[in-house]
Formats: sequence, structure tokens, C-alpha cells
Amino acid sequence: MPYSHLSGFIFLCATGTSCSFNKGDLLGLICSICIAIHIIYTGKYARECDVYWLTTIQLGVIGLLSLLITYFTGHDALVWYPEIRDALILCVLFATIFAFLVQTGMQQFISAPSTALIFCLEPVFAAVCAYFLIDEKIGVTGLIGAGLILLGMILSEIKLKKLMGWGVYPQTEHTQNV
Repeated sequence: MPYSHLSGFIFLCATGTSCSFNKGDLLGLICSICIAIHIIYTGKYARECDVYWLTTIQLGVIGLLSLLITYFTGHDALVWYPEIRDALILCVLFATIFAFLVQTGMQQFISAPSTALIFCLEPVFAAVCAYFLIDEKIGVTGLIGAGLILLGMILSEIKLKKLMGWGVYPQTEHTQNV
């Protein structure tokens, strides 16, 4: 099953008829590995800790690490551009704080593998949004890649449920008496 996701990623990265990768593709792959680690540990600690504190710690640590990396690479970290104020507020409140809070809260009730499967749709959503919002063309290889990601997600979910003996939801202390 994971090979379907990986092959979908490869097809989505392909440009035209060639399958070439650039620095951004490699960074995307590294980020995927880091996100997998994040999902596993968030799933573990979301069941044990207060969701608000866990989210605060996650965002605080990444903010501090980002400032340190920015400082040590010689970039200006705290530069104010008034023209991006509205976009910054929107991204901080909704795309970061709200998204992390919802993800952390929901990972109390669903398994890390199910969360990861949901995250697999991110490149598909990105491609669809790029198509509609900025008129980006999705070639045949991009469509094949999106299809392979969706197929891998569906097959993984079916296999996961069958292996775990789950109905619609995994059995946790929150869902056993439902």
C-alpha cells in the first residue's frame, strides 16, 4: 500500500513526460517523514495530555526552532511588512493555531494511521486548488498520481479496518460503549 502513495507522489512531481526531481521535491519528501513522526507522537500524547497545552507546546517549540534556524542562517526573522498583516493574521489564527488544535483534538479519537491517510490527500487537494485558483494545468501524469494516492488511501483504509477488525471507527475507550 505505501508504494501506491509513493508512486502517486512521483507522478505528481513529474513534469511533462520526464520524471525529474528538484530541491523542493526532496524537501517535500523530508517534510513527509517529519510529518509522519509528528502524527505518531501527537496521536500518542493527545490521549494523555491536555489538547490546549499540547498544541501550545507544539507551536511554541516550532516557533522557537524557526527563529533559531533563521538567526543562524543569517536571515532577518522579525521584519515587519504592513501589506501582509491581514494574510498573516489569517494564516496564524486559522491555518496554524486552529488547524493544529483541531488535528490534536481529533487525534484523541482516531488512530495515527487513519490520520496519516487523511494527510495523504494533501497533494491532491493542493493540485485541485491550483487548478481552480491559479489555472495550473494538471497533466496526465498528475492525474495518474492523484489517482494512485486516492487508490492507496482507499486500499490502506480497507486493509487497516480488516486487519484491526474495526467497523467504521477504531475501538478506543471513547467509542467502545457507543
